[in-house]
Amino acid sequence: MYLFEKQYIGHASHKGVYPPNSIQLYEYLVCELGYKIIEADVVFTSDNIPILNHSVKALLYHEGNPYDIDLSKTELNDIETYSLQKDYNYPIAKLDAFVDFGKKHNVWLMLDLTFQDYSREQHKIILDIANKYHYADRIIWADPNIDYLSELSKETICQYGSCWHPQHLLKSLFFRTKCKHTIMSLNFGFNKKISRIRYLYYKVIVDIWHCLGFTMKVATVNDSEIADAFWSMGIDLINTDVLLNDELR
Repeated sequence: MYLFEKQYIGHASHKGVYPPNSIQLYEYLVCELGYKIIEADVVFTSDNIPILNHSVKALLYHEGNPYDIDLSKTELNDIETYSLQKDYNYPIAKLDAFVDFGKKHNVWLMLDLTFQDYSREQHKIILDIANKYHYADRIIWADPNIDYLSELSKETICQYGSCWHPQHLLKSLFFRTKCKHTIMSLNFGFNKKISRIRYLYYKVIVDIWHCLGFTMKVATVNDSEIADAFWSMGIDLINTDVLLNDELR
């Protein structure tokens, strides 16, 4: 099961010529760069359709003209008349198409749920799409409302985090009782250096959470030296915009 292999995760805003969260970008990440896990950002339209975008706000184009669109207040049919880029027709992707893509290419899918106050109904809509493609066991729920999700299924793989702090230990243990497996994530940021003291602190955290059965992840690292420092701590997964799994072999 390659979720548990040491590897990079292709970020929804990965560097390339294609728009973030577009199916074209994911085709590039999987088919050309070889990522086995890809991340997407999920938001809901006003008619409760899950689509991919890194915010409820989007700069979209129609006939070459830019428009600021609040996706949460716009129906899907209207959104589909716009493009993600001015000169090319890249439509906003539906979650349905993303899951279909994942299944066809046999890759894991990480769904970032941090952009809205997602209802229980919306968690069910996402789960129903996963089940429609018989692909729920290859989806990582990143920071869901764990109470809503566990009411629907406790057979999910979930991410807890944005912080590695001892005070989160009890919360993460409770979180783990609500799902099948938990990934503990650190929101590290970009191009920060790691002091020796911080390195030792992170190493202790990684060792403790590993002993408790968690998978350990960092987001988002684009510097290879920083990534190497995390790998040497025993980290399992790293979100990235530029680094490739070939570098780990």
